Amino acid sequence: MKDKLKILEEAINMEVAGKEYYSECAKKIKNILGKKIFEKLVEYEDNHIVKIKEVYQKISNDEKIDTIILSEKHLDSKNIFKDELKMIDKNIIPDASDLDALKEGMRLEDKSETYYTKLAKETDDPFEKRFYLALAFEEKEHYMLLFDTYQYLKNPSLWFFEKEGETLDVY
Repeated sequence: MKDKLKILEEAINMEVAGKEYYSECAKKIKNILGKKIFEKLVEYEDNHIVKIKEVYQKISNDEKIDTIILSEKHLDSKNIFKDELKMIDKNIIPDASDLDALKEGMRLEDKSETYYTKLAKETDDPFEKRFYLALAFEEKEHYMLLFDTYQYLKNPSLWFFEKEGETLDVY
């Protein structure tokens, strides 16, 4: 049981570090869309922290764990971007530090996904396996959200063409 709790403590620490990073980025980033994405990621990391603590508590109390729902819906960058895109000046070129912040976020999410996937492979417990795989899946979604944001900020016309099948006319 101690090993399980130690693993969950490490997971909580990783999620807290991600939340702190995204919170700082949300304050510093100049681009409105990037700011909104980082604010969303703070919420998502908060949710992971709550759920991991819930599992930690149940294991500490030797309670049976049947199910833990991480999130109600899967991320879709098109839907998340929809409202923000209406407010954005399409001609604004992102600051290099904004793009660097997104790349670092992608690195963090990739590291988290790899960590949870490894934990899922190492356990024989069916609940733990599902829980870690669900976390890995959500970390992959976070990565893709950051990747989509990065691609959008780098080249909005190409992003619109790939996502919407339309081009963005910039004169």
